[in-house]
Amino acid sequence: MARLLYIVCFLCFAFNGLSQMTDPPVKLSGTVTDERGNPIPGARITVMDGNVQPTVTDNLGRFTFNRLAQGPQVLVVYSLGFGPVTDTVICSPAEETIVSYRLNPAIEALNEVEIKAAQPEMLERLRTIRGTMLFAAKKNDVVRPDALVMNTGSNNARQLYAKVSGLNIWESDYGGNQLEIGGRGLSPSRTSNFNTRQNGYDISADPLGYPETYYSPPADAIERIDILRGASSLQFGSQFGGLVNFILKDKEGSGWINGETKQTVGSFGLVNSFNSVGLEKGKSKLYTFVNYRKTEGWKGSSASESTTLYGKYTLKAAPNFQLHVEYTHNQYLAQQPGGLTDQQFEADMYQVTRERNWFRVQWNLPALEFTWKIDDKTEVNHKTYALFATRDALGFLEAPNISDPANFSFSEDFQKQRNLIHDAFSNWGSETRILRRTSLGGKDLAFTGGFRFYQGNNQKQQGFASTGSNASFNYLSEDFPGISDFDFSNQNLAGFTEALLHLNTKTAITAGLRVEHIDTRGSGTFRQVVRGPANNIILDSTYQNQLQKERQFAIAGIGLSHRLKPTLELFLNFSQNYRSITFNDVVVRNPAFRIDPNISDERGYNLDLGLKGYVLPGVGVDITAFYLRYANRIGLLLASDPETFNVFRLRTNIGASDTYGVETLVELKPMQWFSKEKTDFNFTVFTNISLLNGRYNSEDPTIDGNKIELVPDFTFRGGVNLRYKDLKASLQYTYVNDHFSDATNAFETPNSISGIIPSYAVWDLGLDYTYRAWNLATGVNNLGNAKYFTRRATGYPGPGIIPANPRNVYVTVGYTF
Repeated sequence: MARLLYIVCFLCFAFNGLSQMTDPPVKLSGTVTDERGNPIPGARITVMDGNVQPTVTDNLGRFTFNRLAQGPQVLVVYSLGFGPVTDTVICSPAEETIVSYRLNPAIEALNEVEIKAAQPEMLERLRTIRGTMLFAAKKNDVVRPDALVMNTGSNNARQLYAKVSGLNIWESDYGGNQLEIGGRGLSPSRTSNFNTRQNGYDISADPLGYPETYYSPPADAIERIDILRGASSLQFGSQFGGLVNFILKDKEGSGWINGETKQTVGSFGLVNSFNSVGLEKGKSKLYTFVNYRKTEGWKGSSASESTTLYGKYTLKAAPNFQLHVEYTHNQYLAQQPGGLTDQQFEADMYQVTRERNWFRVQWNLPALEFTWKIDDKTEVNHKTYALFATRDALGFLEAPNISDPANFSFSEDFQKQRNLIHDAFSNWGSETRILRRTSLGGKDLAFTGGFRFYQGNNQKQQGFASTGSNASFNYLSEDFPGISDFDFSNQNLAGFTEALLHLNTKTAITAGLRVEHIDTRGSGTFRQVVRGPANNIILDSTYQNQLQKERQFAIAGIGLSHRLKPTLELFLNFSQNYRSITFNDVVVRNPAFRIDPNISDERGYNLDLGLKGYVLPGVGVDITAFYLRYANRIGLLLASDPETFNVFRLRTNIGASDTYGVETLVELKPMQWFSKEKTDFNFTVFTNISLLNGRYNSEDPTIDGNKIELVPDFTFRGGVNLRYKDLKASLQYTYVNDHFSDATNAFETPNSISGIIPSYAVWDLGLDYTYRAWNLATGVNNLGNAKYFTRRATGYPGPGIIPANPRNVYVTVGYTF
């Protein structure tokens, strides 16, 4: 009987296989959308029949199988960030089979074990449409800190942004409190050339009047970082750099409570504690975290202490309406050991030239947001947000080749007085967006548009503080601080729109327009002191000053996207850019430079041509050729005082600049070349190479034809990531070619504020092991103990050379529940 049963089964399978071979193949097509009905490009559809190659969806979320066997077929539909769907489809020869799938977010569809088991995709990019925002034909990157093997406890930007091509990263904040990244020759100073946001709203001091970002979310709290580059800013602002948007974590899982704790200790007294908890009941959801970081610093007078608190409440008032209320508080105090001259750096980079310099920040960010999905084709998003903050910079600001007079008993008291810059920000903004899907001439069309209102108020004071060495942020005179006292207001009204038209399933075109109105006003008092060669006072006068600068302008952009195949996209993008003068360009008095009173706004544009996606299984590429035109560029020139004939540095419009280059990221998963099955062992290799060139076009003969500062000709970042079951390892290498720090292309100057930034190379090693709900991570940053620097500061935290961190070790223990 057993033998007979085997024979019958064999004949059944053989007959079934023969029937499939003889029946003609059939066609199956369909669409994949998210929970809101938005198409999901790049979703992967796999047929469990091993003889059929998987496919992915196009820009409209469509997919097709042209030659499937008749009968039942099992399909698995998957996209990163969504729960997979498994479906059995009966393929009939009578007509084409059409299906549709709607994927839910992974946090709602998967349990905890499945989420941890999921592996991040290569070269993750933003979907064409996300909420009320369009990202088609744009250079963009997505960074997920939890997917990296890195020192998240110290906010190590070198590791965090390793796969973002074309970035110049400053490593001058020893406490990890500030992010300093720039691209394509734009200054990394406090990420001031990017529109910097958290959960979609501004977190910089003032996006137009004072765009520096003193607060950066702790890496442990970040779900992902969305980065748009170059010609990608029309929906978000006019900045040359693009957009950096920190998306923070939220309540996860289906249980009523969950949480996470991560404790990190490391070299130089590093202690970082991240603790979060999420609660959910009915239509309400609450998520909150606290992050505390402290370090003694790797050299004297460089200790830092920071605390970040965050809370977010979500109300699902209706199936198509959500309300979010959130609040962020960040504060830190850091001691700054000052900059070095070239000679001091070569002799001993551990030496301290300033023991009395301090920096303090208080940052408060309340925000209200609602999302209303009116129907399957229309969605509205509104944000109202505010910033209440202060920043204080205290210390002796002279160049590093001048000794602090407090070290000498014979110095006069007025020479020992420190300089204190105090800013108080009271800003609020409101931004409303609407996305509408429709058709034009039978072609699918999506457009987004909206309005933005922003009111910034900044009280900026600069004056003389105590002669001591403690963190005493008080002026000697309460009536007038001694150098300047200004009140600024900056009002911005903007309207923007961008449309996405699908010409066919492979080609789409985007076009956008942004109209801006900026009204900058200021009034206050400043003191001008002119000293002679013997330090004698020639002129000491106090002036009243009024400032009003009102302007309107429009910037436009256009883009084209074409899918060479479902997994590979070619895009072209052009966008105009605009950067207004900042408050610091007007009133800050710095011994290292002076400011031209006629300084004006900057204009220009970005042009991108890129290729991104998968050229072969396991081979992902992101290659972009770009051109950046920058007119009225602000920089530093050498000038001579007509009264004292002293030579000084002048901050002014120095001319136009042209930057062009190629940014490449190639990521390989060699195991996919040999087997499509999941294995316990896997590894990826990535190379991130940037080849840049930038030159000045200026009427000043000392500048014309010079290289643009902060533009390394060659940057290489690469690494290997290994995984065996729950054990991961990462080895990363960074090399940055030498480049100039200012427009004069000086190789070395007596005060070392200007000069060349030599080439440097750094290795980073990391290990990560997960056992159930526990996680253990360790690693070594700057494995070879390289001696290098990335910045020559003109003011705080220098001036002078700011050495980067030497070799350091960290250990992290984490637990989730």
